[in-house]
Amino acid sequence: MKLFLANPGETYEIVHIGGREKLQKQLMNLGFVPGSRIRLVNEVQGNYIVVVKETRLGISRELAQKIEVQPARTESEPLVMQARLCSEQEG
Repeated sequence: MKLFLANPGETYEIVHIGGREKLQKQLMNLGFVPGSRIRLVNEVQGNYIVVVKETRLGISRELAQKIEVQPARTESEPLVMQARLCSEQEG
């Protein structure tokens, strides 16, 4: 889903940064890197307040439309999935 559709207060993982290469580099320099966590704090009049890499930033709706996110997994989820995969291989 695109960041502009995300729910305020929730944490997401950045999946992809769209747009031209120059824009992608600018966003990546600000910390918007695929695999990073991002929290949408609030949306005010088409502008989005986000926290990325412990930095609070304001971005426009236009930029938020270029950032693809997915709900962030908790730290324990990957371990649970790995455990299931190991038990499935044994059986």
